[in-house]
Amino acid sequence: MKHKSISSSAMLLDLNISVYTGRKQDKATANEVSVAKGARASATSVQKNLFAEDTDLEAINSFAGVSRTWLYNVTLPWSDSGTRLVPTKVFMDISHELTQREQQFNALVDTFVNNFSTKVAAQAFKLGKLFDAKEYPSAGDMHRKFGFRYHFTPVPESGDFRVDIPAEAAVQLKEKFEASVKSRVQDAMNAPWERLYQEVVHIRAKMLPKEDGKPQKLYASMLENALGLCTTLQSLNVLDDPDLEAARRALEISLVDVDIKSLRDSPEMRDSIKTKMDDLTDKFSLAL
Repeated sequence: MKHKSISSSAMLLDLNISVYTGRKQDKATANEVSVAKGARASATSVQKNLFAEDTDLEAINSFAGVSRTWLYNVTLPWSDSGTRLVPTKVFMDISHELTQREQQFNALVDTFVNNFSTKVAAQAFKLGKLFDAKEYPSAGDMHRKFGFRYHFTPVPESGDFRVDIPAEAAVQLKEKFEASVKSRVQDAMNAPWERLYQEVVHIRAKMLPKEDGKPQKLYASMLENALGLCTTLQSLNVLDDPDLEAARRALEISLVDVDIKSLRDSPEMRDSIKTKMDDLTDKFSLAL
């Protein structure tokens, strides 16, 4: 049986979301505070919000954060620069979702910028003596401070390593390249195991009573998140690792017929779930 290769089973994705926070250092006010309090200038820092309480700007920054979290959940790590590994089996879904999110992001930015002059005028009242009209860019410049950009690239293969340098140096570079790719692949393949393990540890901890002997508060989101992860990991199993699928399925079977009300009301059920999580913790520890 031919083993799947990472280059045929996944692609790389870079997502860059540029946002404007509206935060700005106010050195003049910081100096005033330092003088008034008899402190050194380096001991004081004042940061003001140029768009205080602006819900449109808050919506943009919130959407950017939610989008980054979504991408983290449905992809695997690849590099420290933020590049993510996307399984080809969900490439179309993720590509479509990115298109939708880009459109939503741009719509939010348009809403913010189209009312820009009104928003700046409103800040004059909110900031009082801290307001400085020169600190605000034009609407066009403000629009360029936002961006939702992404691009897919193939996973590099060591056999495609070409560079015009002396042969000995090329061999050394190729070896380093292969070692780097191998390390990244290993990290990517370990990530689903780590996420499974952390989920099991979390559930197990919630089954234990508090110090006073009373049961902990249990929320439906605990089960929903765990079963959601089980579904997600079906696509994140890039190389179709049978052990990962067995572990994922074991967690799913342990929780699929559990309802949160029964879990809250029944000490016996909590003990049963804890025992199952203990068994899974032992198995996952060996895989990590």
